[in-house]
This record gives sequence, structure tokens and C-alpha cells, in this order.
Amino acid sequence: MAETGKTRRKPGSTTPPTHEPVKLGEIPALDDQTLNALFSWLHTVDDVKIAGHQNKLPRWIYVVALLWLIF
Repeated sequence: MAETGKTRRKPGSTTPPTHEPVKLGEIPALDDQTLNALFSWLHTVDDVKIAGHQNKLPRWIYVVALLWLIF
């Protein structure tokens, strides 16, 4: 896995920021409880009617559609 970098600027410095690699230990990990809450939120079907049509799609469909439009 490739290491990603962070840009850091020293306070009061006029020089451009330096590029330092990020250690894998610095990246926060998601625990099981957070992942379960996220998946539960994504699988929720909102009770919404638009022009008389009841919504039957879970939230993850809209997230995927939004990402597809962006990228």
C-alpha cells in the first residue's frame, strides 16, 4: 500500500510547506460499532413522497448516484 503524504507548515514561516509521509499508525481506524452505525444509516429508507410516488430506495443509492455524478 502506498503511503500518502501530509502537508505541514511551520508557524511563522514564509517558506513553502514541506511534504512528509504519513505513517499508517497515524490514520484513525473505524471500530465495529461505528461501521455498524454507518451501514445502518445507509440502509435506511426514508419515508418521503415526491409527486405522489413513495420512496422505496435506501440512502446508499443516493450516495452512489451523487459520487457517480461527481466523478
